[in-house]
Amino acid sequence: MNQSIDDIDQRMILNIEYLAQNLQPITLPVFIRNMHITSSKDETQEFTDNADLIRYGSKFIDQWYQIYRTETQKYNIPKRQLLPKRPQPMPKQEIEEQLIITNPYRTKSRQASQNLIQDYQLKPLKRLQRPYFRPKSGSYEIDLAFSYDTIKHREQIYLFAININTKYLVVIPIIDKSAAQLKNALTKLINSQYVNNIRSDGEKGLTAQSSSGQSHQNDQRWIMEELKQELQKQEEISMNQQPSSHIRMAM
Repeated sequence: MNQSIDDIDQRMILNIEYLAQNLQPITLPVFIRNMHITSSKDETQEFTDNADLIRYGSKFIDQWYQIYRTETQKYNIPKRQLLPKRPQPMPKQEIEEQLIITNPYRTKSRQASQNLIQDYQLKPLKRLQRPYFRPKSGSYEIDLAFSYDTIKHREQIYLFAININTKYLVVIPIIDKSAAQLKNALTKLINSQYVNNIRSDGEKGLTAQSSSGQSHQNDQRWIMEELKQELQKQEEISMNQQPSSHIRMAM
């Protein structure tokens, strides 16, 4: 069946677009077979050798092949090697936002924000039971934290003391949960910080039974009484003659 030159050109253009979009770049002999110019191997070799002399439709076979290669470059762009991204300089506005103090009790600025740390182990806090603000300065809340040293293969215990008003955190490592260790840790806290009030959330580590069989809570009362006496002795010999601090343990 004889085809007109326009029909051949239209079919060639459609086939070229299809090959360029769906296949990787192909050689001239494969192009001739896929374009259905001929199905004979002998003719394929002859058309390949004389592609610039044999006309098919309105163009030579070599011209059709160059059109195909041009179309292929549009759809088969070589991928660039993934290069590490250079760090972009932080905008000045973001730097200023990070420098904003995030204490909601010291500023009424709307720009102040709170840094909320998500922790699934935190218990729900009630405002009346665990206030985030105390009228007296030097109010601390204590708690025990545990970690496991994978090198020494032993458990490490820490006494966490956080200032309720300023959110200043003091971390003191202790050997065990005995009354003596707790006393030493609280003594370090009082010697390094102004302490007026101490409270805990009643966690097991602070209310568990001691080795002597007595309540750890009773040990804590005894600890606080001794700490009061030691603090009073220190303040009596202090050059500043500051008034004695009144320490209270709230369970």
